[in-house]
Amino acid sequence: MLSEIKHLEGRFPGMHRDSRGRHVKTVDKYKIYGASLDFRELCGRLLRPETRYLVLDLDGTFHKGLNPGVMLGFELCAYQAYGLDYMETMDDKNRLGSIVLNWKDQAAQSRYAKKGAKRWLLPGVLYYSLARVGWKVSPLRKTIRQTLGPHAMDRMLALMRLSLMHQMAGVPAEDVHKLVRSLWKRHADRQVIEPEDIQWLRDSFPTLKIMVSSASPRALLQVVQEQFPVHDIFATEVETINGKTSSPHWMHPVFGSGQPKRIAPPASLRQNAYYNKIKYLSLKYPDFMDPGVHTVGITDTKHGEDYPWSEYFKCVADINSPDPFSPLVSTASPLKEIHSAKIKTRREKEEAESEENAQPWDMPSPLPSSENFEFSKQDLEDILVNELAKAEAAAIKCYDAVPGVVEDLGAMAGEAFAINQALENIIIGYNASAGADRNLYFERVQEALKQTYRLNRQLNSRMNPVSKRWSEIEKIMESARSKIHKKAGRSLEDQPPPPYLEDQLIFSEKTLPGG
Repeated sequence: MLSEIKHLEGRFPGMHRDSRGRHVKTVDKYKIYGASLDFRELCGRLLRPETRYLVLDLDGTFHKGLNPGVMLGFELCAYQAYGLDYMETMDDKNRLGSIVLNWKDQAAQSRYAKKGAKRWLLPGVLYYSLARVGWKVSPLRKTIRQTLGPHAMDRMLALMRLSLMHQMAGVPAEDVHKLVRSLWKRHADRQVIEPEDIQWLRDSFPTLKIMVSSASPRALLQVVQEQFPVHDIFATEVETINGKTSSPHWMHPVFGSGQPKRIAPPASLRQNAYYNKIKYLSLKYPDFMDPGVHTVGITDTKHGEDYPWSEYFKCVADINSPDPFSPLVSTASPLKEIHSAKIKTRREKEEAESEENAQPWDMPSPLPSSENFEFSKQDLEDILVNELAKAEAAAIKCYDAVPGVVEDLGAMAGEAFAINQALENIIIGYNASAGADRNLYFERVQEALKQTYRLNRQLNSRMNPVSKRWSEIEKIMESARSKIHKKAGRSLEDQPPPPYLEDQLIFSEKTLPGG
């Protein structure tokens, strides 16, 4: 909650007014590529000799249409029901789907159904209903944002992230690592970035620092750390004791966590998501935000989680994305260029090399032509004259609403800080206790969390004036994005979303070992 108060004072159309009194502008260049590129081709168009930082997202960026974190959630359900030995005996080809059933072990099947439904399926259904379905319906989006605050999408994504961390808690880190390595191996044909690509970047741009920043837990980035010669990684972190992560302190019943063996102190939980990605980057690399430092970010922008990148980077690219960046940004943004491209997977490159013209199975229909479209600032201003006017009008109302909201939220900050401090001390007592004392501490943890939820509801209620304006601005920004893509021959609204593997519950002979 404290971070949301801080974010209200950050950059977003409606949060900033320039010297001429404007809040919204277009970027200088918006380029849409008609034909699929390989990763090196795209980097060659984005990077300059003086580029200092290249930041890559993980989920959906290293693989086309694949979220390893979501897949790991299914894997952990099967691991907890069947054990690692069984998982390792399975043929990798039999585990491409989400569901794993062992018909020979009815007791294990029962455990799988019970744990999976509570720990992963329930949060997944809630998330899908809100973030994937409700978010596409304008009235529902307004309601969701008024209920969860301006950063509603991040909170919905946090539901799945924290659910995964509860599943991982207490599982030996080495076992988690084996499951993650298996995921990478089985879905290697969907990779769009190879270790050799990163080495090529290092050789071609010796002064460039290459980093991967993801909201996923650190365990999911270990493969990147081991196999790809990147300079640094940023991930969601939590306390690790004796080779096992602890449960996050958020104990909402939807997570199905029960009474955990150990609760991570709140101070040990660092969620590298949304605006926090920028925060942690700039903390470690203080010159990242300098006006004279050229920075490039590449992400799939699925769900719009990385839209804040357009307010801080000098150049961004969305790849294989159903939700590209908008050409409208705040007047505080240093962003000059947006690139939107489809990047070839390992399989697609192999098919091209063998002169096979089969349609890729995991992507939407291609553009009608392979022509590239580049829009200058003047082009964008001419095409988006109505959107600019509407966005500016909404941003003025948002800007005027912020000071009063920030003042009220500042008064809540002291109460939030006191609750967090009390919770930290209670959790220390919980972890050091046993038996009846432990039960009493757990009740106190739950009571402190109820106070946090109550304060969050008050926070969201007070932020409603800003939340309402943010929804209006966001809708206009999406309209502007769609108009530009239609000019390039791509209709984002009429095009069905790509069949992301994590949304599929596949039952087939190949996913039913032992049947």
